[in-house]
Amino acid sequence: MNKSEKQVLFAVVVIAFTALLFLSCSKKSTSSGGTTLPQPTGNNIFIQNFAFTPLQKNIAVGTTITWTNKDVDGHSATSDAQPPLFDSGTFGQNQTFSHTFNTAGTFDYHCTPHPAMQHGRIVVQ
Repeated sequence: MNKSEKQVLFAVVVIAFTALLFLSCSKKSTSSGGTTLPQPTGNNIFIQNFAFTPLQKNIAVGTTITWTNKDVDGHSATSDAQPPLFDSGTFGQNQTFSHTFNTAGTFDYHCTPHPAMQHGRIVVQ
């Protein structure tokens, strides 16, 4: 391989690497199936990809929050308070759990089956 062939090969490799880097950085947040993850609206929280979305919700006293499990694995929404203010128990994919917050305060919660998941927070004003 002569010098000009090596230069062409090097340029092709650099261009290919740059294209791959660009494509990998420009992807939207997706599930393992390659589709865009749905985002909750209103007073809803999704459990998807082993995370609460959104992680914090600010609401008024008397508001009902509904958690929906979008994962295949079972999850829970369980108050960190002792005794727990609310506990969904484990619920499966596309199942929901709702709780009405009638007292002002900050309420942290977790997923009992997956203690490594980041805790969520409800702020009631």
